[in-house]
Amino acid sequence: ADFDGAQTVALATSATFTPAAANLVVRDNELHHFSFAPISGPKIRNSPFAVTISARAVDDQVITGFTSTGALSSSVPLTPGFTGTFVSGVWTGGVAAGAYATGIAITITGPGGVTGVSNVLDVTHGPLHVFEWGEIVSPQFKGVPFGVSLTALDIAGNEVTDFAGTADLSAGAL
Repeated sequence: ADFDGAQTVALATSATFTPAAANLVVRDNELHHFSFAPISGPKIRNSPFAVTISARAVDDQVITGFTSTGALSSSVPLTPGFTGTFVSGVWTGGVAAGAYATGIAITITGPGGVTGVSNVLDVTHGPLHVFEWGEIVSPQFKGVPFGVSLTALDIAGNEVTDFAGTADLSAGAL
C-alpha cells in the first residue's frame, strides 16, 4: 500500500468545451491507523463503558468508506473481543473490562494488522449500591444471638472493598 494522504488534483477543460478549471481533493482510502476518542476513567469492572474508534488515513483523516471490524485486546479480559462493523469509518460500542487493573490501555487490531491504542485508564469497583447477605444457617431461635455477614456491592456486583460505613439492620416478624 502507498500511504500518501489526500491529494489535490487540478482539472481543466479545453477543446470544444467552455474553458474551465477547478481543484478537486481526492481522499486517501488506505487504512493507516485507528484513533480512539478519549476514555475518561476510572471504569467499573464488568460494567460496559462507551468506546469510540475511528479508522484513519496517513493524514489522520477519517476513512468514511471503512466498514470492517477489529479485534479488541488489553492486559485484562474485554467483552466484547471484537468491534461491530464500522459505519462511515467510526465504531462506537460498549466495552467491559473483566478484571481490576491500573493503567490499562485498549488496543484494536484491524485488517492487515493495523492497530490503534487508547489512553490509559484504571478499572476498579463503583460506589456502594446494595448489601448482600451471607448464608444464615437454620434453625435460629428467638432470643438467641447469631452471626451474620454483609458484603457491600456496587451496581455491577463487585465487592466495594473500601466501604467503611455502618449499616442499620432491622427485622420483621415472620
